[in-house]
Order: sequence, then C-alpha cells, then structure tokens
Amino acid sequence: MCFKARSFLLAVLLSLPLAFLLGCTSSMEQEFEEGRIYVVNNARPTGGDWGFNIMQVWVIWEDVRYDTPFNMTVEKDPTGAGVVELTDSPLPGGMVAEVTYYYIARNVMEQGNVTITVDGNVTIDLYMKGWDNQYSTVTARVVPGRWDGVHFY
Repeated sequence: MCFKARSFLLAVLLSLPLAFLLGCTSSMEQEFEEGRIYVVNNARPTGGDWGFNIMQVWVIWEDVRYDTPFNMTVEKDPTGAGVVELTDSPLPGGMVAEVTYYYIARNVMEQGNVTITVDGNVTIDLYMKGWDNQYSTVTARVVPGRWDGVHFY
C-alpha cells in the first residue's frame, strides 16, 4: 500500500472515534416528559386475625390532603379502589415533587416521604414491608405509568 493511501486510511480511522464522541456529547442532556402523579394504597387494612393494623392512609402534596382507600383486602384480594390522582393537570418534565404519606397504625400516626422527578406518569405504591407482620410499617415505591394493581407479597 502506498504511503498516501496508508496516511489517508489512518486519518479516517483516527477521526471516526472523535466524530462519534463529539456527536454523543451534544445530546447528553436528558429530556423529561411531562406527567401526572398517582397514589395506590396497597397497605394491609384493619381486620383479620389481629383485629387491627393500618387504620388509615393518606398523602399530603402541595398542602392538600388526599385520602387513599385500601386497594387490597386483608386476604390480599383487590378491592377495586384503584389510584388517587394528585395532579389536576400534567406537571412539567424534570420537576421534583416531594409527597408525604401518613398512616395510623396501632393508634400511632407515622409518616414517610417520597421524592419524584417527573418523567412521564408515575404511581406511588404504598405497601407493607411485611404483610404477615402486625408490627410492619408502610413503605413506598415509585412505579412508572398509571398503575392500579395490587402489590405482590
């Protein structure tokens, strides 16, 4: 192979990774979709063998209280209550929302927080850390999309 052809080939091979890197870095800024926030209450309700456990669950967002009906029975069957929507309209993508949830268990009010970065619709699933433990607490996870299913224990 002649010197000019080899130099040209070497220049092309060396410039491809550089072109790739320059092309990738220009679009590294993440784009977020607008979305809504929903909550589903999959905590264990009062009843069953213990006669008590979680009495009530609600969330506070933007100084508004939203009561969340139980989406599951003591026997882990769906009640059909579904989700509660916290937003009147879609929130801007990338917005950070802090939602506080409260519950009364064994006549004591407890609370937790969930921080969400809006990137499409999301559902906060409130559920028991341990379904069969009467001293279990409520915890939360964020599920992409509008999800009103029951939590699998």
